[in-house]
Amino acid sequence: MPCGDPLYEQPEEPVFRGRLAVLVDRATASAAEDFVMPLLVTKCAIVLGETTSGSTGQPITCQRAGFSMGVGAILENVGLWPDVSVDVSLEDLSSGRDPALELALELLASDD
Repeated sequence: MPCGDPLYEQPEEPVFRGRLAVLVDRATASAAEDFVMPLLVTKCAIVLGETTSGSTGQPITCQRAGFSMGVGAILENVGLWPDVSVDVSLEDLSSGRDPALELALELLASDD
């Protein structure tokens, strides 16, 4: 397979037709950020929570493989910004409340 060719077959129709919300926070890092980035770029999900931790700068090395999202941004020490920022307080944590999850469920249940 020549370098740069996609490693997947694009389905004729979307496989998943539901709505998707992804929760992130300052502890979201590394491969989790790699998972979230395409969802942010393609708008296939709404991402809620806090800015992620940012890459450590450690490269992924794969022979004859490359990774490009075309967002023109470097994650190193910066992180991904969610679509919807949700602050979580110490009071929320101590009471077992999860405002990001609550908002995600509310948004998924809405007709928009």
